[in-house]
Amino acid sequence: MDGSTQTPLAQYSAALGTLENADRPSPNTVLLVLLARDEVQKQAAQLSAEQGLKLIHLDERLRQAAGKLLASTPLPQWRQSLSVNETAWWWNLEAPPHKLDRFDWLWNTFTVASLTASAGLVLDVSSKFLAVTPGLFGSMAVIGQSVLTLATAGGVLTEAGRRGIEEMLASLGIRRYWWQETKLGLSLLLLFSLVGFRTSLPQISQTLTRLGAEDIDSGSIVGAETQLKRAISLDRDNADAHYQLAQVYDDLNQTDKAIIHYQIAAEEDIWGAYAALAELYLRDDRTAVADALIEEALIEIPETAETQPVRSQLSRLRVPEQPPEATPQEATPPSTAAPRYVVP
Repeated sequence: MDGSTQTPLAQYSAALGTLENADRPSPNTVLLVLLARDEVQKQAAQLSAEQGLKLIHLDERLRQAAGKLLASTPLPQWRQSLSVNETAWWWNLEAPPHKLDRFDWLWNTFTVASLTASAGLVLDVSSKFLAVTPGLFGSMAVIGQSVLTLATAGGVLTEAGRRGIEEMLASLGIRRYWWQETKLGLSLLLLFSLVGFRTSLPQISQTLTRLGAEDIDSGSIVGAETQLKRAISLDRDNADAHYQLAQVYDDLNQTDKAIIHYQIAAEEDIWGAYAALAELYLRDDRTAVADALIEEALIEIPETAETQPVRSQLSRLRVPEQPPEATPQEATPPSTAAPRYVVP
């Protein structure tokens, strides 16, 4: 029978049979089923009782074939393109639960946990870059990681974001029962990326320290101060940056700041910091403090060929001990005793 003479119900039945017999139905096959169901709906009020029962049976078959239909069709995109009626349930089919779906609650929990950890890392890293003027690289790092985290979280936690992610996954041909696992994978990928970036901060700090040293060599003291402060904000244990920043403050006659960073560098075994700090104390007429520091340093610094120049410098800086002043002896008063005479 020609398709044009078939009733909408018969066309719906024929299209549904083609869908059921196909291992992987083509988009054209799926679309014919849905459009045929639209036509049936237009005449639903005119159906007889027998036709109504047949429609109920056909709709049940369509629901059972939902998994096959959704596996080969980007149905969400079709709904947008054709502006279908929201009450048309056949355009909003959901696949029957897959055996893997029973673990979705677990994957969702892990996804939320990984996104929470990612947000914590973003705050931690951003605070380090923003502790001082971040510069272009720091600004891009803060903006980039924030945008990635917000985009991933929005795609998982918000309704609009979920729809967007699911439409993308459907267009990529990813089966629906893998969607939660895929979202978890995306959140873990973001988390591992942020962890990797966080662990690279000491290396970035060393690079900034080298740039600060170059600025010192070129006479750009202000530039050196900025770079070294950035280096320390990314890695508080960067002893070399503390030592060089102390030298910058020493040159700028900012004694209190120089002392703080010399002390940190010395605690991290930058032996030259002891000598520089002792010289600073001596220039500041704090001889007793300098002498105590030198004594401590000569105990702390091991005696090796590498440390010998520093130990020698400290020894030269040591304030020599002054000999005690001699007290004048009291004069012996003349004796008033009578002279003794020897009897011949």
